[in-house]
Amino acid sequence: MDSTASQTPPETKPPRRGCLLAAITLFLVVPAVLSWAVTLPLWLYWTYEVWHIKTHYLPVQARILESKVEEHLRSKGSRTYSVFVRYAYDVNDRAYEGRRYTIIECSTSNYAHWATVAQRYAAGTAATIYYDPADPAESVLNAELGAWDWAVLIVLPIIFLSPLVIGLWLVRLWRRWTRHGFPDWLRPILNAPALTNSLGTRR
Repeated sequence: MDSTASQTPPETKPPRRGCLLAAITLFLVVPAVLSWAVTLPLWLYWTYEVWHIKTHYLPVQARILESKVEEHLRSKGSRTYSVFVRYAYDVNDRAYEGRRYTIIECSTSNYAHWATVAQRYAAGTAATIYYDPADPAESVLNAELGAWDWAVLIVLPIIFLSPLVIGLWLVRLWRRWTRHGFPDWLRPILNAPALTNSLGTRR
């Protein structure tokens, strides 16, 4: 009896593990690391600013000198808006002037919101501002945390951390599959000609 006739054809092995791990790292882990390298210093600065203002700044009465909505032209013709305020205040019989509205300044497309803010702090009105006793020239009009502040402090880290977490989870899952076998639903995908030709197969 011919022994070769009874032999079953060798099973096509999935693409090289290193190639797919490299692809996962390239498209998920690396962008997350690069994003954090750029945004982490800025996020740490904003976090420190919130903590420092909330724990060290003192209130004082101020006079609103100017208040208006500013328009910012973005790419492709889009426009965003923010509020510009200028106020005067005294600390230890010395006059100061400030222009900072909130802790983390931003602009949005909601014109009505900023128009309401500008009207609330109309020129000639009085308002409570907060200043740094160590440097009275540093001040802010609104020391409350708004939706944008919470988005920067909480949502932004989650967004940039998600690709890293997903990438590490996929790497761990892939290693488990290569050791204990791939699930049936994944084998047709791994054995697809386009994938095997681009990444190569084990012999």
